[in-house]
Amino acid sequence: MTSQNVCYAGIKEYFLKYHPDRNDLLCDPKPEEIIICREFIRKHTAPYRRGHTSYHFKHEVEIFSGRYIANGSFILAAILENVELAPRLNSPNCMIFLKYTGGQ
Repeated sequence: MTSQNVCYAGIKEYFLKYHPDRNDLLCDPKPEEIIICREFIRKHTAPYRRGHTSYHFKHEVEIFSGRYIANGSFILAAILENVELAPRLNSPNCMIFLKYTGGQ
């Protein structure tokens, strides 16, 4: 998966198929959210073979940062941090092969 496969709300292919008229969801992830997600990944996660969904992690980052984070912002941050991930079938989410290690 590459950054071209990601939109603000998650996996671009899903939104092109099921919500093609939602340009607000198809826009690019916000750079400031990506920065926060990358920091979270570096400081608060470790590789994990079972993983969790990108949607799960976006909520963890919201708790960490105290602000809204889009699903696509977390996915793109994971790509940029070279985290193992896999798109989920018919879903805007990815499996992200990390675990939360805690801490604020």
